[in-house]
Amino acid sequence: MGFLTRLFGNTEERKDQMITDGINVLSPMLVANLVAAESCCNQVKVLLNKMNDDEKSIAKIDVYYEYMFFFIHMTERMAFNYFTKKQMKILNEYLIMQLVPMAIDRFFSRSPAEVKESLTNEFMDKRNAAEISYTDSREIFSQKFDPLNSDAVFSKLGRSVATIMGEPYNPATIMLVIKYGADALMNMDLESLIKQARKVL
Repeated sequence: MGFLTRLFGNTEERKDQMITDGINVLSPMLVANLVAAESCCNQVKVLLNKMNDDEKSIAKIDVYYEYMFFFIHMTERMAFNYFTKKQMKILNEYLIMQLVPMAIDRFFSRSPAEVKESLTNEFMDKRNAAEISYTDSREIFSQKFDPLNSDAVFSKLGRSVATIMGEPYNPATIMLVIKYGADALMNMDLESLIKQARKVL
């Protein structure tokens, strides 16, 4: 029995309809997260020229995952302003259950099941750590324009990705990482997607 089934209506007919509607209305948010992470990862790739091929391969994966953690957080952070607790639970479980295997298969589709399981556990540990860090932030953007020291969500993203790139204290690199994330977030049109989902869930 899936998590959506456990959370929806009393009758089987009602459950089936709600599950269908829920998946249909949440799918655009799922796609938006995937597209945003992919877009940012592709832009960051050009900044990895100082690394050798092996380092680049590892960095691309880590950068993709860091942006994924960020966009999941921003999706849920914005949804919190519109969704009930029940709707938030549905959204969180849906995104995690759908995005995690997709994120793993993005780079490890041919790996054995036991390897994927280990990678999934590692992914979730890092995601949970990132979520705790982002949740502690009161600001989305740094009001003092201090990405090296700011506690804002975007500043944390910038430093995390810049660290993966081997440039944790380079303000120019951090600002580029932030710019890519901000542009992608704007293109997601999350507010519209969330308001539409609220009508159905």
